Amino acid sequence: MEEVVQKIVIDTREPEEIADLLHGAGIGVEKRQLSVGDYVIDSETAVERKTASDFVRSLFDGRLLDQCSRLSSAYPNALLIVEGNFGEEVIWRENPRAFWGALVALYMEKRVIPFFTPSKEQTANLLVVLAKRRWERREVKLQIRQKPRVLSLREKQLYVVQGLPSVGTELAERLLRHFGSVRSVMKASESELMAVDGIGKTKASTISSLLDAPFEGWSSEQKKLLEV
Repeated sequence: MEEVVQKIVIDTREPEEIADLLHGAGIGVEKRQLSVGDYVIDSETAVERKTASDFVRSLFDGRLLDQCSRLSSAYPNALLIVEGNFGEEVIWRENPRAFWGALVALYMEKRVIPFFTPSKEQTANLLVVLAKRRWERREVKLQIRQKPRVLSLREKQLYVVQGLPSVGTELAERLLRHFGSVRSVMKASESELMAVDGIGKTKASTISSLLDAPFEGWSSEQKKLLEV
């Protein structure tokens, strides 16, 4: 029998089937309630697993970016597994680019690497390969990180301003330098926004429209997108 030399820590809410498959492959398993991630490989590597349908739901209710932000803040090697027939989730939706856009944002902005598996069995196989690759390269410690690192004030300010439409890190910094604070950025008029390099009339109008729009909850289109 293959010797178990390491273990994967699994969140208690994850399917027992995956834990059994890992154990059958000679991987040690420990169940814990995790606040960040679903599978912890070592002190630097953790995985968030979502079914294809839950991926889409969490994309539109805001959970996805929040979970992946906390994952990448806590672990340098942050991975996302989208499990199931994600093709069907993409094809029938009116705006399939939202699916791909979310994946691009996760990788480009959150540094979370996405993987796709068709079943729990293949998810387990991916976790086995990932764990063995990590463990064979060097001696690693298993450290559970319950909380992400605390963002500095500057990082928090940039994070808030980057929530505006089409505002990346560089533009967020220019806005903050120009207006001096997050509050001043949010209070700026359309013409004042256009005084910042990189913001034209269209972008300024889009930002102003968002800031001035009354909150109405989910639109009928969003509700339709969330139906699974």
